[in-house]
Amino acid sequence: SRSTALIISMTTEESKEAQQTVTCLPPPVQGNADYRNYKALRLQNGVTALLTQDVQSKHFAAAVSVTAGASCDPRSLPGLAHFTEHMCFLGSKRYPEENEYKHFL
Repeated sequence: SRSTALIISMTTEESKEAQQTVTCLPPPVQGNADYRNYKALRLQNGVTALLTQDVQSKHFAAAVSVTAGASCDPRSLPGLAHFTEHMCFLGSKRYPEENEYKHFL
C-alpha cells in the first residue's frame, strides 16, 4: 500500500521521530460485513486521524472533518465558518488559482 511504502522510505531517525509524535488509538467498532482495515491515530497537535485501507479499491482519498461550524460562530460574526470554508477554495500560495485546491482534492 502507499502508506507502507512511505514508512519503508523513512530513515530510522525519521521513523523514531514520527513514532514520538503519533499516538495509536483503539480501532473503531466494525460491523461484521466491514472488510476494511482501520488505524486510529492522534497527532501531536491533537488532531485525530482515521486511516482506512480498502484492498479492493483502485483509488485512494482523504477527508477531513472538524467539530466546528455555524453553531460555533461568535454572535458578533455570524457566517464565519461558511466564509472560512469558501476561503479554502479561493487560492493559496501552493494552489493559486480559484478552485485549484478543490480540483486537486
